[in-house]
Amino acid sequence: MMRLPVWLAAVSVVLAAGASQAQDVLRAPAPDWVRSLTSDSQASATDAAPIRILALDEQVRFDAEGVHTHIVRRIRIQTAQGLGMVSTVSAVWSPPSQRLEVHRVRILRGDQVIDVLESQAFQTLQREDNLESSMLDGRLTATLQPRDLRVGDVLETAFTIHDDGGVLAPHRELLKSVSSGLTIDHYRMRATWPATMEMQVKGPETWEGAAPRRQGDQWVFEVDRRAVLPPRMPDDLPTRYYLDKIFQFTDFTDWAAISKLMAPLYVRAETLEADSPLRAEIERIRASIRPIRRGRPPPCVWCRTRSAIWPCRWARAAMSRPRPMMSGAAVTATARARPSCCWPCCTVWASRPRRCWSAPG
Repeated sequence: MMRLPVWLAAVSVVLAAGASQAQDVLRAPAPDWVRSLTSDSQASATDAAPIRILALDEQVRFDAEGVHTHIVRRIRIQTAQGLGMVSTVSAVWSPPSQRLEVHRVRILRGDQVIDVLESQAFQTLQREDNLESSMLDGRLTATLQPRDLRVGDVLETAFTIHDDGGVLAPHRELLKSVSSGLTIDHYRMRATWPATMEMQVKGPETWEGAAPRRQGDQWVFEVDRRAVLPPRMPDDLPTRYYLDKIFQFTDFTDWAAISKLMAPLYVRAETLEADSPLRAEIERIRASIRPIRRGRPPPCVWCRTRSAIWPCRWARAAMSRPRPMMSGAAVTATARARPSCCWPCCTVWASRPRRCWSAPG
């Protein structure tokens, strides 16, 4: 039996442990680069809406390890209908390039603070929303249903998603949207990155003054807004039109840089491995194809000329269908292969490329 070197076995164990951790929901304190958002959860006025978004805080950190997104939400339940709207806390991530850390899930009830994570834990689901289309994306969803929620409670959640970049590494990019169907009383977007990292930033055109500024050894981009209203749009618009407030971060200089990064991936995808099962399938199909007979064809029984018999068999159906468009190379090859035959055999044969229909050698 072949034995693996000790260092290779150790690497295998580390990789397996890393993949397992990426699929688990980890509980950890908030990163040290996070700045707390001061917002009074009880100051906002109560309206007739089932819920009210009191605060939405999104903080992003770009560094050599990847992109780290920290999100804090505070939602107040105002009616019994709102209980069903916030009954489930969820977060979505894509292992192995991403991992999820949960910091807190709390219920603020007056002066009382209830830590939900002391008595409950998240469950991990693999939903595969595109399964009916035979598409698997591998994304996981962490879900938790807080117990004993009441009207008037404020549900506060905080978690961080760490992304190492996947196939785009070591490049960094992120797109965030502020679009919401409800008014956000207090919204903040804060992004930081080292001064040695060159990032391009673009914020919503309607929000003036959103630009990065230098603070010591890092760049800081921060937008702080009150009473962010939802967009007023028709109900039948595609989803992409609802993304009216978008933040874009990237270190790519232009589209050519992205193409240069992605092109080798397509070349590698086109190369089959020596033991690929697809090779056996290709050989099976190749062996099942009847070889093309070349040489002078027998007399045509339809137009009584020396042409191929089988073009005449489908000539009636082919002449009633629109002929496909062909490139110049295919038309040139067909013209050289045209036999000396009268209409309609010659016409039908001339409409097919030589690689599909044989001709006299």
